Amino acid sequence: MNKMRMGIIRLYCGESGQANYYNMQELGLAKEYVKNGYVVYIIILKKRNLKEYYEKVDENIRFIFPVTFHILNHGFFSLKVLKRLKLDLVHLNSDNQLFVPVVLNYCKKNDIEVYNYVGMLFSGARSKGKKLLSDFSTRINLTYYNRYPTIAKTDEIRKEMENRGINNICVVPVGLDIEIIPKNNYSKERLRKNLELPVDKKMILFIGRMQEEKRPLDILELLKNLEDEYILVMIGDGRLTCIIDEKIRSLGLSNRVYRIHKIENNKIHKYYLCADFFINLCRNEPFGMCILEAMYNRCLVIAIKAPGPNMLIINGITGFLSDNMDEIKLILEGPIENKKIMLDRAYEEVCSKYLWKYSYKKIEEFREEYRMR
Repeated sequence: MNKMRMGIIRLYCGESGQANYYNMQELGLAKEYVKNGYVVYIIILKKRNLKEYYEKVDENIRFIFPVTFHILNHGFFSLKVLKRLKLDLVHLNSDNQLFVPVVLNYCKKNDIEVYNYVGMLFSGARSKGKKLLSDFSTRINLTYYNRYPTIAKTDEIRKEMENRGINNICVVPVGLDIEIIPKNNYSKERLRKNLELPVDKKMILFIGRMQEEKRPLDILELLKNLEDEYILVMIGDGRLTCIIDEKIRSLGLSNRVYRIHKIENNKIHKYYLCADFFINLCRNEPFGMCILEAMYNRCLVIAIKAPGPNMLIINGITGFLSDNMDEIKLILEGPIENKKIMLDRAYEEVCSKYLWKYSYKKIEEFREEYRMR
C-alpha cells in the first residue's frame, strides 16, 4: 500500500526556527504524521539559497531547501517541486507571507489538498517598511482564508480573523516534541555547577532573537532594578547583540549577566531546569515555543500578555501573565505561594494539551469536517 505524501511549507525565510537550535514545529508535526502512515517533505526557504539540496531525517522525513528568492523575510520558490514530489497534502505556514495566494492556487490547480496554518496576521515589526509589506500581504491573504481550510494557532488569532469575516476556523495549538528533550537526573545545584553558574543566586532565563520585538534591552533594565541576588542568562543572537553587550557594560551588569549567543536545542534544556524564572516580554508573541519548553521543564514562566502566552498560561495557576515591567518586578521579588504546585500544573498542562499528538488529531478532525461540508 502506497503511503500518503505530505509537504509542510515554511515560506518565512528569516533567522528564527533553525534546525538543531529550536524545537522545530515543522519537524514535530512531521513525526506525528509519519506515525500515522505518511511520508513527509519539509520545505524550508532560506535567503540566498541558489542551489536546491536535501537533508534526510529518516526513511519517511526529508528536508528540502529549494532555490529561494526573497523580499525581506518573504520567500518564493518554484512550485514545480510540489508536483515532482507527488504530494497529496500541503500544510502551509501562511501567516502574513506574500507567496500564500500563489501556493494555494497552485495546489488547487494540481489537485493537491492544502490548508493554511496561521499564527500571526499583522506584523509586529518596528521597521516601517517590513510592517507595511507584511500588512499589505495580510490584507490579500485574508481574501483567501475563506476559500481554503484555515487553522489558527491561538484563540486570539481566530477571533481576529472572525472579526474580519473569516468563518469556520479551527484552533490547533503548536505542539511540543518531547522526544528530543533529554532526560535529566541531576539536581538544580549540580546542573548550575556543570554550567559554571552560581548556585546561590536567583536565576532569570531569557531566550530569543536579540531583536526589538523581543525587548532584550528591557530585561537588562529590569535586572538593574533588582537586588544583586538575581542573575540573568540571555540565550540568543541578532542585530541588537552589540548594543546589548554595550548596555550590559554601561549598566554595570557584567558580573550578573551570562550571555550565550547560540546553543543546540538538545543542550538548552539544562538552562530551563536550573533557572528559577523564564521571562517573555514580546507584546505580539504569536505562540511561544520557549514558554512550552519552560513549562515542561518546570521553570516558572512570567510573560507579558500576548496571543500566545494568553492561551498557554493560566494566570496564577500555571504561570503569570503581566501588563507591564513593574508587575513583573513585583512577582520576581514577592513570595510565590505553592510554587511547586504551580510548576507541576504547568507540566501537566503541557502534557495534556500541547503535544503534537493532540494537534495532529485536531487537524485531521478539521480536515474530515471540512470535506463533509
